Amino acid sequence: MKLIFTAISIVIYFFGISQEICDNGMDDDGDGLVDLLDEECSCFIKRDIIPNPSFENLTPCNQNGSSVNDFNKVQNWEVSSTMAFIYSNICQPNTIHNSNFIPSVVAGQNYIYLSIFNGNTYANLIRYGALAASTCLSDTLFASHTYVLKIKGNHHYNQSYQLSPMSNPITIELFGKPTCTAGIPTNNQWFNNIDYLTNIDPNWSYLSSDTFSVAPNNWEQFNLVFTPTVDMTSISITGLTHAVSTTQDNGYNLFIDDLELFEILIPDTITVNTSGQFCTNDKLATGNINLSGGTWQWFKDSVALVGETNDSLDLNIYGPGDYSVIYTLNGECQSQNFEVLPDILPSAFNFTDNGCENIPILLDGATSIPANQNNVFVLNTYWQLNGSTIAFSEDTLYDFSTAGIYNLNYIVETNLGCTDTAAQTITIHPSPVVDLSINGNCLNEGTILADLTTIAGSSSIDSIHWQFGDNTFGNDSIENHNYNATGTYSVQLFAQSDQGCADSLVQTVFVNPNPLADFSIADTCVFQSINLNNNSNIASGTITSYEWDFGDNSNSNLFEPNHPFNQAGVYNVQLVAISDSACTDTSNLSLTIHPQPLSDFTFTSSCFNASFIDASNIASGSINDYAWDFGDMNTASIQNPNYIYTANGNYTVSLQTISDFGCVHDTSKNINIFNNFTADFVLSNSQICSGDCIQFSDSSTVHTSGTYTWAFSDGQTSNLKNPLVCFQNSGEIPLGIDVQYKVETHSGCVDSITYTNYIQVYPRPTAYFTYTPEDPSISNPYLVFQNQSTNAGSFTWNFGDNETSAVVSPSHVYPEIAKEYSVVLTAYDQSANCHDTYQTTISIADEILFFIPNAFSPNSGSINNTFQPEFTSGVDIYNFRMQLFNRWGEIVFETQDPSIGWDGQYQNQFVAQAAYVWKIDFTETMSDKKHTYSGYVTLVR
Repeated sequence: MKLIFTAISIVIYFFGISQEICDNGMDDDGDGLVDLLDEECSCFIKRDIIPNPSFENLTPCNQNGSSVNDFNKVQNWEVSSTMAFIYSNICQPNTIHNSNFIPSVVAGQNYIYLSIFNGNTYANLIRYGALAASTCLSDTLFASHTYVLKIKGNHHYNQSYQLSPMSNPITIELFGKPTCTAGIPTNNQWFNNIDYLTNIDPNWSYLSSDTFSVAPNNWEQFNLVFTPTVDMTSISITGLTHAVSTTQDNGYNLFIDDLELFEILIPDTITVNTSGQFCTNDKLATGNINLSGGTWQWFKDSVALVGETNDSLDLNIYGPGDYSVIYTLNGECQSQNFEVLPDILPSAFNFTDNGCENIPILLDGATSIPANQNNVFVLNTYWQLNGSTIAFSEDTLYDFSTAGIYNLNYIVETNLGCTDTAAQTITIHPSPVVDLSINGNCLNEGTILADLTTIAGSSSIDSIHWQFGDNTFGNDSIENHNYNATGTYSVQLFAQSDQGCADSLVQTVFVNPNPLADFSIADTCVFQSINLNNNSNIASGTITSYEWDFGDNSNSNLFEPNHPFNQAGVYNVQLVAISDSACTDTSNLSLTIHPQPLSDFTFTSSCFNASFIDASNIASGSINDYAWDFGDMNTASIQNPNYIYTANGNYTVSLQTISDFGCVHDTSKNINIFNNFTADFVLSNSQICSGDCIQFSDSSTVHTSGTYTWAFSDGQTSNLKNPLVCFQNSGEIPLGIDVQYKVETHSGCVDSITYTNYIQVYPRPTAYFTYTPEDPSISNPYLVFQNQSTNAGSFTWNFGDNETSAVVSPSHVYPEIAKEYSVVLTAYDQSANCHDTYQTTISIADEILFFIPNAFSPNSGSINNTFQPEFTSGVDIYNFRMQLFNRWGEIVFETQDPSIGWDGQYQNQFVAQAAYVWKIDFTETMSDKKHTYSGYVTLVR
């Protein structure tokens, strides 16, 4: 039995999040390994004290050709055996004898190969022996410390050495020795006991072992846990079990590779107890250790169950699987793995067959418990139908009253509360619903017996059987049975479905005498009622009803009905006479319905003249007669008459046509007769400007609608009754337009009217002007306007400052202030009926105007006793500065107010007569532009 130890590494507590955090279910260090799958989370301290642990370093052996020591040796390892001739097989791993045994190597290219003999019979002796590999450790295994040696192992049956497959457990064993001396002595001793290694050297002590669970030729991970009782410096690995003896010839080859040694941090062992069942929702795992003050963490499949930090785990949340638990105390930890298996469940079996409705069927159940499950037994068994319990037994009879598909569950419950359900869908097939119909229960007629049996669902009727009551039988779904005498008969029908479900029905047949149906009828025209005579009779009894079928999807129950036909043709008229005993007889006659002619005509008229063209037709036969009525008391009998009316008016003309069989049809149409009307029109305006439109309106005398033609001398035309027409004149003088209007009625009457120069279209002027100067300012606000209008005779000017003018090209002086003005010119044509306007904006620009004196005489009493510039316009007084400097560059005066000048004083004393430099900075009012000026001023005394 293998013990697998995994846990959280204590390294995490010292090096921060760059290491794997072993209880959060994440790959914190990015190496693709999570929690216990990462070696950093081991509860072991790895001890790298095993030299050459993957057997990759080799040392040449003696090459003398002998069977011993003629290959490479694994450095730091010695292989000893009680049979020296086997030693050569492990001197160079993965070659010669062992090259066919193992398909791959775990780590690197090399491994150690050990042959194991357990109970081999040779020379009538049962002998035990094995190869063992040993090495000296680079450090000590301390007594009372717990270690785990991880080792990869593989095995194979060595048939070449007369070994049969070993039936006892195939093992890997670990031994230790306190002192590091030469390896296991090589000799040919055979021992009749299992503990051969301690017989060779009593200093070797058994430490641990484990058995293979994999098939031969497959590598398996072993974890050999041991606690030395004394300090040890050597280890030895072999495969012969020291715990089980055998007497049969057997053995195997052992392969080892990739050794790792770890020291377990907390030697106290965790025990995990499980209780409860999954099926009862009380499955619980509880961890126990002989320590206190530590913390717990649970894992499934080596990944942390975050938040599960109590000493118990509710397994119902996570289900069966491989679990681990870690106990951490003072930065060290211990772990334990355990497997949680599914519950022991009973097995329920349902062997119920399908059935028929209303027939009891056997619900057949069976039960079993897995073998070797002591103290587990079946407590209850019961049946559920569509979720409802119907019986508490293993087998029961149940009657399904309704066909259908049922969910049938056979449920088994153990004494531990676990259940199993054998679910089965069964089909209860429907039984036939037998029904039949009987028609024609009259003497000398075949009685129609029809099977009307139905069955629900997807089932079908497989077979039927008739008994007619006169010692005759039938099997068809429809039987036409002829009874030979009147009387009463019992008819029975049997039916069986394809699922074997059956039913039957009995009905009585009464055989009665038949009536005789007879009638006469005459041909007629369409839409006219027929004339018929009913001559039906019966030998005995009475005829109680009649059923007429006229062959045009209409019928009647009257004795002698009147019936018109809506379409011409040949019809089969049928009469069914029904007696008081429901016996019938049928009579049929052929009837011809002649077609009506279809009267129709067309006509044309011109003023009072009208021509009528016959367009009548008939489906069969011919039209022999025509009768015209022109609507004014006059008639005609020819096919295509011409007629002259005497007055205007609306007349109704009718035509009647008569066929060769005498069938008649009438039709009528309206005709309008108009004559002697006058065309005329009115218009909205006769004098317009170029581009304007005129509305023309028809004012002719009363007439019906017709066609309208307008023609204008500028080339425009229209066919509207009341058109809107626009006219253009691109010349310089008025344009006269001729108008012609013609009206033609649908009756062929025409009139027209023409007016010459009826419309005057005046040319429209174009207003436009320019002006100089193009950039007037407050110092030059005088402007001269140049009128460039065309087709104009008079003008009006508006200069935008409440001043106007009628001069063709005026001049105008604006106020000496900076401002914008909107100037509008209106130009009129010679008639003063048409005009045009042109508008533009003129800006009077501001200017910078100022004066700066070049001398002044302070305290002289004259007007030049201060130095001060004079600004007329264009200076922003809020952005102004003036400075005066003496010849040494000192500022003798400064101001930001243009209204304050220099009085010739500096530090309250008058300065000497001399020339001084002035500098002025300011911003203009027209924009944000900054100006700087400088110069000299002479102070005179």
